[in-house]
Amino acid sequence: IDSTVLLTNNIPENILKNDFFAFHATGIRDHFIENWFLVSKKDNIFISTVKYFLLEYWKNEKNVLTYFFFHLYLDIIIENDKHIKELWEKVPYYCDECCYELNLNLLLKFNENKFKEILNKTHIHKLSYKYDKNLECKNSFLNYIRNY
Repeated sequence: IDSTVLLTNNIPENILKNDFFAFHATGIRDHFIENWFLVSKKDNIFISTVKYFLLEYWKNEKNVLTYFFFHLYLDIIIENDKHIKELWEKVPYYCDECCYELNLNLLLKFNENKFKEILNKTHIHKLSYKYDKNLECKNSFLNYIRNY
C-alpha cells in the first residue's frame, strides 16, 4: 500500500482473499494496473515474475524512463506471458475512479454529506502529498482527514 493511501475501514475481504489484486486503471489499456495498492499471497507467480524482471532491469539501468515505468512494465509482462495474462484476467475488476474522489475534494470546504457519500463508495482512497497549500481552505476535507 502506497503511503498516500488512506483506509477509512477494513480492506474488503473479497479483495484480500485473492491470490493477487490490483485496481484497474480506468480509461487505459485493459490491463493497465494501478500500483499504489497491491495485494498478493506469498510466492505469487505474478509478483515473482515482476520482481525477477525488475531486478534484471536494474542490473543495467540507473533511471526509470517515465513516471509510468512500473505500470508499463506490468503491461508488457501481461501482454507477453500467457499464464500471467490468464491470472490477470481472473483478478476481480474494481474501478479506481472512486478511490480518487476524496483527493479531488481535498482542498474544498468540508461537507459531511459529501464525505459520507465518498466513504460509501469505497474505503480505499488514493490521496496525494502534492497540492498547493495556498489553495486549501480553513475547513477543508484535508483538515478534517488530518483529525479523522
